[in-house]
Amino acid sequence: MASQDTARYCLTDKLYDFAAELSDPSVPDNERIVGVKYLVHFIGDVHQPLHTADNDDAGGNCVAISVPGALNGLSLHSYWDILLVRELGTETEAVSAMLARRISQDDAAAWSSDVSAARLGKAEGWASAWTLETHGVAKTVAYSGPTRATCGRRDAPLPLDDDYRVRAREAVALQLEKAGVRVAAVLNTLFDPDSGIGGTVQNQGKAP
Repeated sequence: MASQDTARYCLTDKLYDFAAELSDPSVPDNERIVGVKYLVHFIGDVHQPLHTADNDDAGGNCVAISVPGALNGLSLHSYWDILLVRELGTETEAVSAMLARRISQDDAAAWSSDVSAARLGKAEGWASAWTLETHGVAKTVAYSGPTRATCGRRDAPLPLDDDYRVRAREAVALQLEKAGVRVAAVLNTLFDPDSGIGGTVQNQGKAP
């Protein structure tokens, strides 16, 4: 079972594992429910730039930064993980609706073009492609500001200027849009009766 396999920790490998498992109708329902939760969570993870890159700073966890209104001791990773998302808005449904309005049909088709019933259950590069795409965002945006690994030290936080913060906020919005489209495409493909794979799963529990 993919959820019990602790030997392979690569995020993209686990995406392939869970997609393949959910493509198998013989997998028990309890494992399928867990698999859906992990799959949704991990697709989100590969769209967070600092989950896909490292600059000898633990993915930004060792880079102390300062931004107006934020608590002291904020790391670059936490800024991308939490604060930038909150800057889009504090009402989840309103933020979701705002992001959805920005997505054109052409966007959705392009972002999900590598999802198909024939490929989803196999390690054919879709998860790796998404991860590399996000890695590019890490290089061009997340790590485009001042950066200095402070692991084990107490250096002064690095200030992020307004230009960086504007570009970062737009990048986060776009990454959330892509992740939402791709989650929907993967789940629709896995659980669409016409796709010929996957079958159904009971709607139980909450995503991790």
